[in-house]
Amino acid sequence: MRDLCTSSHPSEREIMEAIPFLCHGLGVSTHAWRQAVNVLGPYEAAVALCVIAARHGRGEVRSPGGMLRAMIARHAEGTLALDRSLYGLAEYLDSSKSVH
Repeated sequence: MRDLCTSSHPSEREIMEAIPFLCHGLGVSTHAWRQAVNVLGPYEAAVALCVIAARHGRGEVRSPGGMLRAMIARHAEGTLALDRSLYGLAEYLDSSKSVH
């Protein structure tokens, strides 16, 4: 995602403008993205896609579109916890900085 934004701390607007490019790069269909926006809301869907992109970049996600649909289903069930995903990514980044 960082290569799609012009700053290291992108604004919400800049993130939202980068999403179509991120969807294309990950192979996430327009239908899946629209469904995510309808169910999660636009910004939460963007956060979910950023989480997927980060995990895909580490080789943890084989099907970004499938993971997005699973996140939509978990949200509908009331079990999606994007905050935990973000904390997990932050811990990973923090630990990878201390290893290098």
